[in-house]
Amino acid sequence: MSNAGNGKQKMKGDFFVNGKKVIRDNVFLALLQLDRPSVFESFKSYQGKIFRAKEHLDRLFDSAQTSGLHVPKSRAVLMRELDECLKDHRSEDKFLRLTVDERDSFIFVTERTRPPEAYDLGVDLITSITRRCSVRSSPPEVKSRSFFNNVLAVIDTANPDGKEILFLDADGYVVEGLAWNLFAVKNGRLLTPQTGFLIGVTRQFVIECACLEHLPVLESNLTRHDFWSADEAFLTNTSSEIVPVRSLDSRQVGIERPGPITRQLRLRFKRQVAKELNLR
Repeated sequence: MSNAGNGKQKMKGDFFVNGKKVIRDNVFLALLQLDRPSVFESFKSYQGKIFRAKEHLDRLFDSAQTSGLHVPKSRAVLMRELDECLKDHRSEDKFLRLTVDERDSFIFVTERTRPPEAYDLGVDLITSITRRCSVRSSPPEVKSRSFFNNVLAVIDTANPDGKEILFLDADGYVVEGLAWNLFAVKNGRLLTPQTGFLIGVTRQFVIECACLEHLPVLESNLTRHDFWSADEAFLTNTSSEIVPVRSLDSRQVGIERPGPITRQLRLRFKRQVAKELNLR
């Protein structure tokens, strides 16, 4: 099966330390400072306006609190730094990664979107042989730079085509991807895992969109069977928004991609973003 929809873009963009842009020759030196314990958060801006900034910043501070990390700046200061980084991108959509430690803040501004065929044809998933860390050992709500579970999944999973990696928990229930949440659609109802994962801001927004569209949502323990037998499925995250799933472990998911519910939610998603941010 062709896997064109799973292609990744090269990451290039602007790097800021404590709100000040770092010239290209000094980026490596700035990155060396990131060896200190830190937490991070991802944002997306539309026409220079950051979507759901409060929710993302709240999650950043929650991650820091659980990690025992003192963030030296207030939410208001970090918000000003984020906004300043976008002053040259008021007509563009951008992806921002904010990382903070006990001394500094680091912001990377770039374009991070999937190729058009990902939205037209869907992406392919492969199940990792590495299981997601148990909530008994590591709180999934924390976004820190400790990616060892993800690294193991990439190393241990035979994945020559670069498919999206899906995690199961120790009991075999579907949890999440490396950086995304997952929904199945069955008989007009949305199904999504209920525990053991990072609760995405975009995931929550999609649930809100589903409610506005009068689509029922069930959060439950789901197995791969629920996705193989689904009418359609899609993944969600900050940078990609809503992306249809074409297959899981080389077995087709649904018939039509994007499916009608996926299309319906994508339209509602865009309308609600435009409404919240007062976009032109």
